[in-house]
Amino acid sequence: MKDGVLTGNYQNINDLIAGNSFQLRVENQEQFFDSDDDGEFEETDLDKYEEACEKWRKADFVDKSFDEVRASMTEIGMDIYKKVMLEGFGEPIPMENAKVTLVYSVFFEKKAIPVDSTLLTGKNFSFITGKNAGLLIGIEHAVMSMKAQEQAQFIVPWQLLYGEYGVPPRIPPKQDGLILIRIISVQPGCGPVEMSEGEMKNFSNVKKKVEELRQKGRQSSQASRYSSAIRAYNEATKILEKVETFNEEEDEERNNLLVMMLINAGMMYNKLMQPKSACLRFNEAQRYYVKIPRELKGKLMFHKGRALRHLGEFQRARQCLTEAHRNSSDSGIAREIHLLDQEEAKYNDAMSKMMQKALNLQEKVKKTKVSNINEDFRVSFTETLRKFLSDDKVTKQTITEDITKEQRDIIDSILATEDN
Repeated sequence: MKDGVLTGNYQNINDLIAGNSFQLRVENQEQFFDSDDDGEFEETDLDKYEEACEKWRKADFVDKSFDEVRASMTEIGMDIYKKVMLEGFGEPIPMENAKVTLVYSVFFEKKAIPVDSTLLTGKNFSFITGKNAGLLIGIEHAVMSMKAQEQAQFIVPWQLLYGEYGVPPRIPPKQDGLILIRIISVQPGCGPVEMSEGEMKNFSNVKKKVEELRQKGRQSSQASRYSSAIRAYNEATKILEKVETFNEEEDEERNNLLVMMLINAGMMYNKLMQPKSACLRFNEAQRYYVKIPRELKGKLMFHKGRALRHLGEFQRARQCLTEAHRNSSDSGIAREIHLLDQEEAKYNDAMSKMMQKALNLQEKVKKTKVSNINEDFRVSFTETLRKFLSDDKVTKQTITEDITKEQRDIIDSILATEDN
């Protein structure tokens, strides 16, 4: 242990499980990115930015020339110098097909406010290694020297940043930069899996690739990275749809693997509460329904029933779960049917209350209309009676028989109040 940092090898998981003694790695050096939030924030947090600026103003590199800062750094190639502020863990970042998420800020010499920063954009930055990262060359090279959760300072020459002419007026010509970078996460296996035409003709090669993707999907699912799992299962599906099979045995195995990948992708969509996307995968899998084993049929119909329940398609969900029960003895099917019964009862109760409320409203409107009609009748009859009584030439007044009981009562009430 030196300066609060464990200098030996990291403890392996078996030692921890066995209860062997271990030490926690603690870092006492200054950190410029305190947040452990791995997600993206949607808009610039001015308070967070001001807080970061205050910390940057006190940073040791602000009062030093870049030559002085380089003296405590190590060159990593391309005239880039690096100082690790917080050790990362795991393997180095893969050169291809890894999704890297990071935050960074770029400073000019003796400047406390960055000329470029992810805090200014309000979003973490992500890219897939081996592709066009959208980063300046010097920053990308610096990132590729790091590990997950690592935080480091770099000094990068102007040739690998903004170039000979800069970006006037904000960025002057030939400006070296000090870069603060923190790697938030590294997710291997996020790029497309390329297979040659020759490999696609060899079913055993395809099975190996599909198994690799299945394991990546499973690991992502266990880590609750459901979108990453979907990408892995979808990539496996694409490979299986293209592969050539040369006999019935290979064809059957391919179909079973394809259905499994489609079911797994659908399950992940259910986890993300995207039942429509889940149903699309399950519908694709049903194209092979006749040819797959009973247990696989049960699994497919079980998870499709769950997706339909989320959509409120209770009758279709019940049909799927009934079909699942015919093909599998899994106890989860009974629990899913119980959930379906509860949600359907709740839905029916809500619909009944809504209908009753609508009927009550209609009845109220009807009564209001009748009341208004009767009031108009009262006014009209009172006026007719007044004219009749005031005209000595009129000895008889005819009243229509097409009146309601309430209107007859109104007539009786008005006549009872008249002296004549």
